[in-house]
Amino acid sequence: MPSNDVYRQRPPVAVTPFDGATFKYGFNSPVSEGEKTELGIIDALAPGGGYIPGLVMGVDAPKPARLRKQSPTEGYDGSYCDAARINTALGLGYRMVHPIMRRYGNPGGLNSRTVYIDTRPLDPETGQPTGNGYRKAWTMPQYLINRISADLAALGIEFSDGKEDDLVWGEDRLFGARRAKKLFTSSEGAPSISETFVATRIISNLPGGWSLTS
Repeated sequence: MPSNDVYRQRPPVAVTPFDGATFKYGFNSPVSEGEKTELGIIDALAPGGGYIPGLVMGVDAPKPARLRKQSPTEGYDGSYCDAARINTALGLGYRMVHPIMRRYGNPGGLNSRTVYIDTRPLDPETGQPTGNGYRKAWTMPQYLINRISADLAALGIEFSDGKEDDLVWGEDRLFGARRAKKLFTSSEGAPSISETFVATRIISNLPGGWSLTS
């Protein structure tokens, strides 16, 4: 991407962020056709309309490797790089600006733990999860874990063991995970509502007392 060309359109494009990823990392960038070829970047818009399957955009982690190539006449070329093209791009004169970034879970703590759910789009006809998905991760406070412990499995919530290398952190702008809520009553009789993310596969079969938020 020539550094002096700051007014080009920034269409959505995508790369595979790491080897074995079941989703594509999407971002907006005015990459040239040459950069697409050298860095393994593909268009994020599907030929028939909409986005390509399994695309996530706007998440905090993981992040693909970012590479840059200096040019004495045109500034520089550089962007996120597909995991499968890193070595090839380095051989073409690119240098690593930052490597692939992943964020692992916290398997246990006094005040919170990392949990995750399976997140996939719902088929508009069957209402069932379909296509490429990902594991949405977040930190759940221990008090909430204690409160909803009886329903965790039924909500599709799993605990991280700290070894998962495919957790996705942050909000996907294209397909955000749904949330559910339930009214609880304390031992003193005080009512309060708790909310949490839920796995896509159980949206139509929530455990008793739970309902989707709007």
